[in-house]
Amino acid sequence: MTTKRIKLVFIDTNIWFSAFYKTGICSQLITKLREKEITIAISELVLEEIINTFQTKLPQALSLVSEYLQSFKVLIFRNPGKQKMLAYSKLADKNDLPILVSAIENKCQYLITGNLKDFSIKKIKKETNLQVVSPVEMMKIIEEC
Repeated sequence: MTTKRIKLVFIDTNIWFSAFYKTGICSQLITKLREKEITIAISELVLEEIINTFQTKLPQALSLVSEYLQSFKVLIFRNPGKQKMLAYSKLADKNDLPILVSAIENKCQYLITGNLKDFSIKKIKKETNLQVVSPVEMMKIIEEC
């Protein structure tokens, strides 16, 4: 099996929170993505969720997260419109649909999330070629490249 180069991944809010909350797989993953020069993306919605989550649960880390996003030039995609989301409405939980559609429409290769249950993973891969994976799965993929 030949592996194609990973160029663009989308990271969900829960991964960002875990990465900055404690050292573990999520923080290792973000470090590894950076080392491999893989572009990291989020959407306006994820940025908003990151800010709200950190303000509420871990305010002392908010400036660190902000600095990180800016210094490593994390791409921030616009939120998808309602029409775009309708086309994919059967592929994810309604709360996660904007995140999924942002990843699909911006041609990300992977969507990394801790909430796999909210996505129709096999359908998404078959219909869009986007792979929805956990942080552990993504680490294995990166190590195989």
